[in-house]
Amino acid sequence: MHRDMVELAGLLTAVGDSGSRLDWSEVEASYGFVFPSDYKDFVSVYGEGEIGPGISVQIPAASPGRVWPSVGRLPEMTRRSFSPKEWKDPGSARLYSVDDLLVWGAAEGGDVLCWITRGNDPAEWPVAVFSRSEASWDVLPPGMVRTLLCILRADAEECPLSSEQLWGTVHAKFLHARESTRRQEAGLDPWTGQPDPYAGEFD
Repeated sequence: MHRDMVELAGLLTAVGDSGSRLDWSEVEASYGFVFPSDYKDFVSVYGEGEIGPGISVQIPAASPGRVWPSVGRLPEMTRRSFSPKEWKDPGSARLYSVDDLLVWGAAEGGDVLCWITRGNDPAEWPVAVFSRSEASWDVLPPGMVRTLLCILRADAEECPLSSEQLWGTVHAKFLHARESTRRQEAGLDPWTGQPDPYAGEFD
């Protein structure tokens, strides 16, 4: 298991059923590239779902049992309207293209978390975070799991997300989308597992 995943496991506890089994050879053949090993370990242990609540993590398309939106490029309309001025560091506009962004997650407030898929080594793909409150893209060091560690440990000068709800949360919880759906259908609060007094009220 990736070393960053070992550290994350000490901070992030899965609630109920977790983990997603994927045929990575099939997935990677479909996407045309190899996914980072830390991400593949995360999917194996936790799967698609939500940290917090606050940060959602997506898995590739055509994955068995997938519930949420899949890993993919930014919508074409977003790419067409993208301005180089949206990069927090002006130097990033010379290094990266919006077409290199591959979405793997989202956060409260409309934030987006991506890899910048430049280069043949996925372990070296930087992470780009769009902060809705700042209306800009910030580039972080490589590693999807390292980014999560940074947020949960508050291990940076400032939080890259619009919301600081998970900033410095060293004992966070992960709820798989499959488990969340199962609990909601049973009339339970997804996070506590207790009866939800509002269950079915807005169906």
